[in-house]
Amino acid sequence: MANKTKTIGIIDVNTDVIEKDRSFKNAYVFCIKLSDEPDSLWKKYFQEEWRNSPYEMKREIRVIGNELRVLFIYGENVREHAKFAQKLVETTNRRIDDIIDR
Repeated sequence: MANKTKTIGIIDVNTDVIEKDRSFKNAYVFCIKLSDEPDSLWKKYFQEEWRNSPYEMKREIRVIGNELRVLFIYGENVREHAKFAQKLVETTNRRIDDIIDR
């Protein structure tokens, strides 16, 4: 039986722990821990929300397991990137809620 699509919560935003990323020079990531591993529909909606966002400083955000890995350039304001990612989770969840409520 397939898993039903559901909303995903944020458990922890840890901007204090950063890792070097190999995407390009000066690329780093921090992680946002999610309440569960999102299914493919949630991931699809999340990527659509990211792609359609007008946020000027947006960087790649990867959904890996039950984490969001937020890419940034060393020296950027990571808290702003975290707020952006949180907003994407909220808008994605609203889309999922619309499906569930049908």
